[in-house]
Amino acid sequence: MTRDGEVLAVATPSPVPDNASIPDTASPKRERQLGIWDHLNLDLPEDLFIGPDPETLDAVDGPIFPTDDEAAA
Repeated sequence: MTRDGEVLAVATPSPVPDNASIPDTASPKRERQLGIWDHLNLDLPEDLFIGPDPETLDAVDGPIFPTDDEAAA
């Protein structure tokens, strides 16, 4: 890597040692376990992640540009 014609860093690949364990395949996927957090007794609404976000809905209906008063602040 150079900057303004000056060498800052040089990257050289290192050889892989003979005893390195390189997996042939990725680990198998586990089946999704539903209810894994039930023991925490969290009071989360059912539509928490799929329901509308009130702040986003307000922003959509609001002005695109700030008003003169907001811009002056």
